[in-house]
Order: sequence, then structure tokens, then C-alpha cells
Amino acid sequence: MTKGQKPRELRRIPVFVLTGFLGSGKTTLLSRLIRSHGMEGTLVVINEFGEVGLDHLLVEATNEQTILMDSGCVCCTMRSDLAETLSDVALRIARGELPVIHRIVLETTGLADPGPVLQTLVGDPMVAASFRLGGMWSTVDAVHAGSTLDRYAESRRQIAMADLLLITKADIAPPATVEALADRIMNLNGVARICDVHEATDLSALLNETSSDPSLRSEKVKESEDEHHQGSAHAAAHLHDEHIRSLSVSYSGSIALRYVASFLEDLVRDHGEQILRIKGVVAIAGREAPIAMHGVQHLLHPPVPLDGWADSDRTSRIVFIMDGLDPSLVKSRFDAWLNTTPRAL
Repeated sequence: MTKGQKPRELRRIPVFVLTGFLGSGKTTLLSRLIRSHGMEGTLVVINEFGEVGLDHLLVEATNEQTILMDSGCVCCTMRSDLAETLSDVALRIARGELPVIHRIVLETTGLADPGPVLQTLVGDPMVAASFRLGGMWSTVDAVHAGSTLDRYAESRRQIAMADLLLITKADIAPPATVEALADRIMNLNGVARICDVHEATDLSALLNETSSDPSLRSEKVKESEDEHHQGSAHAAAHLHDEHIRSLSVSYSGSIALRYVASFLEDLVRDHGEQILRIKGVVAIAGREAPIAMHGVQHLLHPPVPLDGWADSDRTSRIVFIMDGLDPSLVKSRFDAWLNTTPRAL
């Protein structure tokens, strides 16, 4: 990307959403991330809630790398402000007023509900024309996360909707506490990858592993079936988590894309507010390789063709992460749909 590009030449830039509850270490992680090798061309957008923004002063970046949104929380009244900020970035790139930008990292407030943020990135036509969701990250404080998860629904939703869970402060937390926390967050989100940032030597490598659509690997979705069953054993110990549940469904053979899309569209139409994430790798009639399906609440991403299957297992799998929705209801709808939909075996 060079100065003077016209808008139609602007490639869609990945936006990585960095969320996590208050005090979980987002700003420290962000400052460390942008100093990593290979992070040139990263634009940082920091959202703060309050009269005076400070986080942008704590992140070691140049002024040209940082944009502060201090007029409110992007998950609430400021969805339009986020869209306007990103649209302005696209315009400034097209005019040659910004240096080369390869990616954007958006740090949300600690109280942000990620759902509306992701909906803006995926569902706003002006934003989607120039930007795409690169990944959803959530920092998890190993010392305080247990009590935070008990008290605040926002922290549970941040974890449930993430592609990558970044454990912070594990070096100062008792090992038993870290182990219990890992079990708990797997119960909330069995699809996301978990990374101890204290042990990570190259944070920039994470950018290549968390893209929500292309990197949705069939083996990770398959693993979530086992993780869901294992995690359910811990559910009784965490009654505050009971509203967030996961469900993994599967089918053999291949089904026409229009039937798969129709089922998911009907489901999010009826229950979109309660469906935090949809992730799937499915076999489609007429294709040798699978496609990735991905959704956020009422919005479904366009299907993404994958290069191939991870192994010889060609079973299609879809994982739903839900808030306040009975998994048996979704399972019943899926079974009814599968029993009436033609499959090529």
C-alpha cells in the first residue's frame, strides 16, 4: 500500500480486537506487542471511557500509530463513532495522509461487550468495504479472574467470544489457581486458543494464528467437542457461568451450501442475541475441501473456502457458544434440519 492509492485499490485491512476486563493487562500487552519484531505498519486505536483518556500515553507508539477514541465505550453508544473512526482511517490512507498500514489493533474499554464491536466490523457496509475482522483477543488476569468472572457478565462474554485467550500474571499466581482458571475458561469457550503471555517470546506470531475466518481449523473445532464434555464437569462449581453454554454438532457426508446457510440464518434470526459465536468447518456438496462458517450474534460472515481437511476425518462440525439459550433447543432444531436435508454420503 502506498501513498496516493485510490479507494478501490485499498485492500481490506485486518482489525484485531483486544478486549479484557479492567486491570487484566491489556495496555501492558499492547505496548509489548507493538514493540515486537514484524509489527511495523500497525495502527493502534484505543477506546477509553471517561473524561480524560490516559491509555494512549501508556502505549509506547508514535503519534502516527495511535488514535484515541475518548468519547465513550465502543460497545454502547459509540458504535457509530467506531465506524466513523475506521472510515476516516480508510479515507486518510486513500489520500496518502497516513503511512503504510498492515493491520489495526483496537483496544476496547475493560467494560466492553464485544458483540456490538464485532457487529460493527462485520455488518457496517462502509467499514466492511475497507476492513475485516482479523481476530478477537481477550486478556484474562490469572490472579483476579476467578472473582471477576463471578461478579461481572461482561468478563464472561469477553472470554466466550474470543478467538485467543491471553493469560496474564500467571507468573505471580499460584499454579493451582492458574490450572483451575484454565479449566473454567475452557468451559466458557472450548474453541479459543489459550496462551500464557508471560511465556510467549514472540507476540507478533499470534497475529498469524487468530484470524477468525481463514484460520478456522477443523482440528480445533473437533477438539472442542471433547473440551465441551470435559468442561461440563466443572460447570456445577461455577454457577455464575451457567448461562454461557457451548454445543458442538456434527454430520457426515456433504450438504449443499444453501441448506447450511439457510439453517444458520434461521437460527440467528430467532436467537441471535443469545448466540455469541458460531464457528464451523463443514463439507459442502460439489467441493473437495471444506468451508469455514463463522457468525457473531445476528450476523453471519460469508463462507470462507479452506485449502483442505486437517486429516482423513471428513466429519463436518459446528460449534455454538450461547448466552442464556438452552443447548437442547439448538440441538433439536439441528436434528430436525439434518433429518429433512438431503446429503451426499
